[in-house]
Amino acid sequence: MDLEVTHLLSITTVGLTVPYERLRKGSRTPHPSDDRRRYKRAASEYNRLLEKTFPSSQLWLDGASTWRTGEVEDVRAQAPDFVPAFASAEPMQPDYRAECVVRIMRNALAHANIVTRGTRGREINDIMFLSEKRYPAFRFVAVEPEDLRKFMMNYFEFLSRLDLGRGQLVGGAPEAA
Repeated sequence: MDLEVTHLLSITTVGLTVPYERLRKGSRTPHPSDDRRRYKRAASEYNRLLEKTFPSSQLWLDGASTWRTGEVEDVRAQAPDFVPAFASAEPMQPDYRAECVVRIMRNALAHANIVTRGTRGREINDIMFLSEKRYPAFRFVAVEPEDLRKFMMNYFEFLSRLDLGRGQLVGGAPEAA
């Protein structure tokens, strides 16, 4: 399972970060690709998704979910399995915005603030994505690997329906005419 989680996090890093950086509104500096301007309709749809509450968005999983949130004051020099805030994370609230989840995940992936917790048999049970609140304090979202996989499948399904013309958001330059 550990290698599966490593692959899942690798795919999540590119799959989540690239569209977020290129299409989201509100960034101070436009991305050099200028995709937000070039693909206005796709950027608008992407930002509408982020504005929804996470549980009402297409990113949410039907049925029970392992998504949780919390804050931790200091994670330095502590084993993840012994950080009380991780063990007592609250279930995702109905008003939690999709943008908050994606932003926390993006920040965690971009700054290598990912922590896993597991059993003594070394199976990874939880992945925590930490985003700095005010060092050494962090906000985090936590999820089980299977629910992260389902989330990413929903995310990729959403991205595949965006009108990106003949170009590609991930994977290379636009096709030649």
